[in-house]
Amino acid sequence: MATSNFYKVNADKYYAVHMNDEDGNYHDIDFEIETERIDQELESRGYESVNSKYAPRRTDDAQFLGELSVSDPEDLFDIGVTVLLRAGYYEGATLDWEMNIIPPMEWEDFSDFMSLSLKDQRDMVYNELLEAGDRGYIDRKHLKQYEQITDGLIEAIESVIERVHRDFGQIAQRTFGLVARASNGEAFYREVQP
Repeated sequence: MATSNFYKVNADKYYAVHMNDEDGNYHDIDFEIETERIDQELESRGYESVNSKYAPRRTDDAQFLGELSVSDPEDLFDIGVTVLLRAGYYEGATLDWEMNIIPPMEWEDFSDFMSLSLKDQRDMVYNELLEAGDRGYIDRKHLKQYEQITDGLIEAIESVIERVHRDFGQIAQRTFGLVARASNGEAFYREVQP
């Protein structure tokens, strides 16, 4: 039984780091120095460094590298991106990300908000805007504004995702796409443009 080398959840490609050379020849990689290089690259692009030695333990063993926080055009929400380093099974590692929408503090009952998927978070934002209208916080006749706020938030999210992928493409040693997966689990990759 074989397995895939790389693992990603949100990235559009496999942004590989800590890799052997272009010919597949093994060379001794100083993981701390290479990870520090990635940290510096992220910081130079506006990400806040996360000291991964003190970050909470994750169930999937991904290592925290950095965080990026961006506000939507209406300045109502913060969009938080966490950059992760996911170890490869055979060699290397891949850069990946997680994103959360952070709502305004005055909104009620967002205790489960951070554990929701990004799509569910967007839906909850829209529903919360509608409920705020029902409670008299926002005039419901401004439904078009709710849609504009949600549309603006979605555009901001898409812009952040494009930025993260562009940054990953510049930081990664090599970028791969999945070509095929065999019935035994083995994956076949090809190098692609970042």
